[in-house]
Amino acid sequence: MHYRGAGKRDHLLTNGPMTRLIPNFRRGNMIFRDDCCAGASGMHHGRTDRRSKRNLSVSELNANTMDGPSLGFVGDLCLSLDVINTVRRHGHEFLFERVRPLYQQFDLVVGNLECCITDNGPPEPPLRPPLSTPTDVAEALNSSGIGVFGLANNHIMDFGADGLRSTTDYLDKCGARYFGAGMTLQQAEAPLHIEVAGTRLALLGASEFTASWASARRPGAAPLSERRLLRRIAEAKDDSDLVIVLLHADLEFVRHPAPWRQRLSRRLIEQGAAIVIQHHPHVCQGLERYGGGVIAYSLGNHLFQVSGLEYLDHHGTDNSILLQVDIAHSGGRRTISATAHHLRIDATHRPVPCEPGTADRQHQQLDELSGELLDPRMVRAAWRATCRQQFYDYIFGSYYALRKRGLAAMVNHNIAILQTPEHRRWIYGLLSAGFL
Repeated sequence: MHYRGAGKRDHLLTNGPMTRLIPNFRRGNMIFRDDCCAGASGMHHGRTDRRSKRNLSVSELNANTMDGPSLGFVGDLCLSLDVINTVRRHGHEFLFERVRPLYQQFDLVVGNLECCITDNGPPEPPLRPPLSTPTDVAEALNSSGIGVFGLANNHIMDFGADGLRSTTDYLDKCGARYFGAGMTLQQAEAPLHIEVAGTRLALLGASEFTASWASARRPGAAPLSERRLLRRIAEAKDDSDLVIVLLHADLEFVRHPAPWRQRLSRRLIEQGAAIVIQHHPHVCQGLERYGGGVIAYSLGNHLFQVSGLEYLDHHGTDNSILLQVDIAHSGGRRTISATAHHLRIDATHRPVPCEPGTADRQHQQLDELSGELLDPRMVRAAWRATCRQQFYDYIFGSYYALRKRGLAAMVNHNIAILQTPEHRRWIYGLLSAGFL
């Protein structure tokens, strides 16, 4: 289910400024190249200004792109809601036909599958508005060009153990690979080992959201625990050349990662992960080079109903990044370069390449967001503002519960907030003025 480019891979090269817009001669759209290159032997963990990095020569770029695998990473994939109607109106090939030529540049494409594949209804009562797609619609994944799916997210257990089992059974039947969830904690945390272009990859997934966590006797997603993730990376390094981590975490519709998530991501790189890819905010966040690795804090939505859905009616939810990561080995050093292909989600909910003007604006936004990641004060200020907004929402939710459902409902609402680790994070952030 993944494409391997025929013959010499067709990469987009430049030796101009690293934030230069260059034309994609195949599609005619504009993309943004961000070369995150640092040798494993020359790690730098300080606040290095990304604009101070020297430009690469053409020979270095050719060396980078001709040796080792070329990987593609995309954001949230949800074939639920009105996407079901899109497939039944236009056919299975329609969803990915505008981006499949981009996928064909890569040896492997990885995405976050944020829905269950099942023909059954949700458990009663559902934990949240459930996301699922029937098997006849899921056939669109077979020819999508995406070969590996991360399942560690907050919707993989919307249909309970049966929904998870039907999802993995369907992916097995189609020959797709997956990781990050399983019928036991051991299965959920197990790395996916796959060899691509002569490089042994280990892919790990983890989700912050406790309601979907797996345990020794309970199916679900791998839990986001720093201690467990560091151990998993250490073990995965023994049997692989490259460790890749996908995280599903943090608050939705915010443009900056929380400080705790930035610290965690950097710690994973220090432990030996080469690439850390993240989802869940539903909007694009910045990219960071750190210690010879690449961190993408959010790639946004990739295939998702955005138009006509009030919940996702936020600025930027129709922006998407297809992140190209090229791996090269030279003189005992590993070099990683990253290219952000800017996409948008159209009115039929599918990803399409951006027009030049739109790509230019998205490029500028990504450049600004990535630069702000290097300023701890900026990250803390953004987190403080987010925590304050969460507090206002919490007060409103408590008041609404009291007025509509009574004192007991309000107390239960408050207890649920305090008992949930993902909610406690913003409380800590509020009390610490953005440091935690």
